[in-house]
Amino acid sequence: MKRVIGILIMIMIFPGLNAYSQQYVFSGSYGNSVYNEGIVTFQLADSTYLIIGNSMGFMSYAAPYFARIDQKGVLISDVMISRPWLINVKAGVMKDSLVYLTGITMQGGSYNFMFMCTDLHGTVKSESYWGGQGWNIAHDIVIDSDDRVFIAGEATDSIYGKNNAVLMCLDTSGVLLWSKEFGGPGYDAFYAVDTGHAQTLIMAGTTTSQSISGDSAFYIVNTDKSGNLLWETVVDYPGLDIIYDIHPDITGGYFMCGQTAYWQSNSDLDAFLMRVGENGNYMWISQLGADKESGFNAVIQLPDSTYRMAGHNNGIFSSGKRDVFLTNADLNGLWSSYLLGLIIGGLEDDWANSVISTFDGGFLVTGTCKSFEQRLSSIYVIKTDSLAQSSFYGGHQTSIFSKPESITTESFRIFPNPVSDELTIRYSSEKLPFDAKAAIIDLSGRIIDEFFLNFSQDSSVKINTAGIRSGFYLLRIDGVTMRFQKL
Repeated sequence: MKRVIGILIMIMIFPGLNAYSQQYVFSGSYGNSVYNEGIVTFQLADSTYLIIGNSMGFMSYAAPYFARIDQKGVLISDVMISRPWLINVKAGVMKDSLVYLTGITMQGGSYNFMFMCTDLHGTVKSESYWGGQGWNIAHDIVIDSDDRVFIAGEATDSIYGKNNAVLMCLDTSGVLLWSKEFGGPGYDAFYAVDTGHAQTLIMAGTTTSQSISGDSAFYIVNTDKSGNLLWETVVDYPGLDIIYDIHPDITGGYFMCGQTAYWQSNSDLDAFLMRVGENGNYMWISQLGADKESGFNAVIQLPDSTYRMAGHNNGIFSSGKRDVFLTNADLNGLWSSYLLGLIIGGLEDDWANSVISTFDGGFLVTGTCKSFEQRLSSIYVIKTDSLAQSSFYGGHQTSIFSKPESITTESFRIFPNPVSDELTIRYSSEKLPFDAKAAIIDLSGRIIDEFFLNFSQDSSVKINTAGIRSGFYLLRIDGVTMRFQKL
């Protein structure tokens, strides 16, 4: 059954080049060091985007990174908030032109909670760090209408020596007002928090303390705004079960996403979408059913009650490792038969950490890529239209910093076409030198070959196509796609 679904997916993704050329808006890689990680992006009132992530700062410690890009993905400005210790952002939320961040800091050999408030330019208004010895990590943050900041994560339990799920409340200046722990003698953690229905809070993650099968189970907790328990739900399947994102559903109850080994006899992980009622009663779970490991890190709901999920896919359509994955489901968790989304990736691991709806009705995905730059990792941002689809293949582009602004399909001419043994690529612009990363991709989206093109003194480059089988292929050069036939 999974194989049949896969065949349908391929048909939906690749009906024709022209149909997708107008749906794909832009993708770009960002960062100012050898290590970069994309966490979340916000669209601002002027329609530009503010990217929040991590980069490598002072003494090679991780530091918060802010990048502002325009509607075409061109970098406007960036700044790094470096400290003489590690600060790693795990989540962020924006309200009234202020950004509130949470994550971890490491000082004195222990991981502690961090909170930071900045303006849109990365100027720090307040920051605080707290926690004891051991492992104290904040995974998510939300701010309510009364400007109370709630942070969810995990903290070392001094009684059991394991980690408990933790919920904390702060004011906007970073003063800790209270902290509550949940769980038992095993490993318990909250990976997501949001304001719930009827002035409550909703948290979700994983628990081993309450797993009947002895591994881990989905863990969902509902409290009032003072952290007092209202109800908790444990959904336990064989294997790993973990929730990475949760929100109140506009039709009632809550929807969430993450990873599970349920239905996988080989213990590989599936991406899933799940829903429970307002009292935590289990309603349904819907899995992607990929052949290999996949997962959703973020999910949003649209006004029509459908869902959009972002994460990674390492199944039959991936390039060999994890690829950025954006897809959708209806109100009942059924994968769409007419609108699937996109899979973008290269030879290394690439994944999405967040997805937002944009003012134009489209979507913007933020994550991390290791395939598209000659460094350890880059922040990766993908903008699509309302169909949440892309061109045949959206990856393998070089950084926007080295790309000429006017590059289009008209910038190149490839000949002969059809080609036998050698394909000539002619770059029509006079802006030399120009280096680009290129790839030959078959019509299923798989990479046949990838290489660098160097247009230095000569505007033409020849590539050997003798070893490629007969058929139709795509040539991807720095975000531009052309089609050719191999005889």
